[in-house]
Amino acid sequence: MKKLTSILSLLIFGAGIQASAGEHEEVHSLTYSVYQSYRFIPMTNTDKVLATQEQARKMLPGWNATPDKLTGMFRDMYGPAAMVPGNTNMDKAQRFMSGKLSEMGVNAAEWIKTRDISVSHASFVNFKQVINGHEVVLSDLAFRFTPDGRLQRIKMKNFGTPAAGLQPELSASDVLNGTTILEGLGGVNISEKRVEPNWVWFPIPAKGGYIMHPAWTFAVNGTTSFEKPVELSGYIDAITGELLYRSNSVNETFETTVDALLYMIKPTNPRSVERVKHMTVTIAGTDYLTDDTGFVSVASANAPVNVTYKVKGPWSDVRVSNSTPTFTANMTISPSAHSLPVSDSTSSDFRAVSAFFYVNAIHDYMKSKWPSFTGMDNTPLRTNVDINGTDCNAYYSNGNYSINFYPPQGASCRAFSTVPDIVFHEYGHGISYKFYASQGTNFSNGAMGEGNSDVWAMCINQDGVVGEGSYYNGANIRSYIGTPKVYPGDIKGEVHADGEIIAGAWWDVAINTGSGDTMAKLFALTYYDTPNGPDGTEGEVYHDVLISALMNDDDDANLGNGTPHFSQIVAAFARHGIYLLSDAQFEHTEVPHQPINTAVAIKGNLVLSNPAFFDKLFLFYRDRYGAGTWDSVAMTNTTGNEYAAQIPGLPGGS
Repeated sequence: MKKLTSILSLLIFGAGIQASAGEHEEVHSLTYSVYQSYRFIPMTNTDKVLATQEQARKMLPGWNATPDKLTGMFRDMYGPAAMVPGNTNMDKAQRFMSGKLSEMGVNAAEWIKTRDISVSHASFVNFKQVINGHEVVLSDLAFRFTPDGRLQRIKMKNFGTPAAGLQPELSASDVLNGTTILEGLGGVNISEKRVEPNWVWFPIPAKGGYIMHPAWTFAVNGTTSFEKPVELSGYIDAITGELLYRSNSVNETFETTVDALLYMIKPTNPRSVERVKHMTVTIAGTDYLTDDTGFVSVASANAPVNVTYKVKGPWSDVRVSNSTPTFTANMTISPSAHSLPVSDSTSSDFRAVSAFFYVNAIHDYMKSKWPSFTGMDNTPLRTNVDINGTDCNAYYSNGNYSINFYPPQGASCRAFSTVPDIVFHEYGHGISYKFYASQGTNFSNGAMGEGNSDVWAMCINQDGVVGEGSYYNGANIRSYIGTPKVYPGDIKGEVHADGEIIAGAWWDVAINTGSGDTMAKLFALTYYDTPNGPDGTEGEVYHDVLISALMNDDDDANLGNGTPHFSQIVAAFARHGIYLLSDAQFEHTEVPHQPINTAVAIKGNLVLSNPAFFDKLFLFYRDRYGAGTWDSVAMTNTTGNEYAAQIPGLPGGS
């Protein structure tokens, strides 16, 4: 700790005496700034800071002041919008400078207007500082007013005043013909250099305040060895001859690609490096978004540059303990690649980035099916990771528009935020609610809701197992491979169990057609048909889904002659007890006890909603007291919708 303190002290001391002692860091790049170590200089003059804040509160009730750390003067003041004297915004600003701000160290006579504009949401008046006829570089005094003319905010960059009688010791010619103007530009082919005739005041940061020195403004044009043009401008100290500042107006495009080491498909697979799309990247206070490849390009930024990566974007706002995780890195080259620091798969940051990645994946997948649907676009989905609790679970809240994930539970289960299928499933609930609402109705069937959410996961992962690897013992959440869940025998009155029937039917469509994409297309299109119904009406709801699927597969608006995948779809649903003619009714009169070994005549009326799908009718029967095996006979259409058959005579006791 002592070693670190001494190193920092050296840095601060160097910055503080740079102008007066002539010490200067060597310049190695096109750009340079004496402010590059500013962040290491500690706040000085605490009493002044406290006094400034107290003045602000007294001057405008409810207002607060953010101080300049070197001078203790305010650099930002804001609070409840207040009426101040004056006829125009300019008049108000000038009166305020001459009055209340004079008590805070502002000399109104030194400030000259640079802006006076009004836009729809606010009005702005700005000034720059000019001392003894020379501009103070970087100075600004800005007033913001509400549309109705109330003062809302004041920002100030006031660096104090120079020492009395201070004048340049170097002339413009000295600077133009000196070596400093070309310092660090050995690789640049210079085509032009010039120095402006009027010198300016340049504030040099130092411990305890700013040192104001006269400086010459210069410009240098040329090209690099790669023929890239440079247009440099900056300031050279007119006392010491040192370079104070230099910038390049031909801005390099800062480019970076963001990736992270994540689980794909299931958390039992090895992790892979995946590009992180739709992530907020902040550079110089401005937010940008990575594109579909995790790439962001910022034309106004040069490397090196500090970049903040936020686990937040237009579709997902991840929170851990109610805060959005962020990562900051200094990017020294461009183009570059930045891997988010989430290599530790046990960390909350890893869980946050995982959930963010998977939400974006399901959002983009959903949009590929419904490009014009915007129900999930208007507000980022609150994605809460590591919420309080000891449950191996996750949930979607429609009221709060959020999905919520518990942390890992000891030796039992992983955090479900790291299981892609489960994130897809929870997001799928939001899809169902929001899409149905966009169609003017409410999504109400809980079993279909659970089933549909599983289908969204299977569509993306092309896998009939949902939540594989969720538990450390290898158990999954649900599997649609193997023995099917069948209606009505497997209806349990529990939405997850009952939803397995319809989800299994959809997965078998993928199996039968040999294409998960074909199934996914039909599944998404079926939403427009809004199959629905209260819990307990799953038979009708699932039948509605089957008919909708066939209609969306049809290519000639005639289900009667089949569809391109008619047999595959019908067979898939039938495997789960969902039949085309599941609404068929056979009306007949109960037959009384019959004599032994005498054939039993059965007849009745067959009622069908769609006779075009009908082929044959069979009568199934069995011996009441026997082994219980079923036999069948074909029924014959006798007239209209009447059918008849005979059950062979049975021995006594049957």
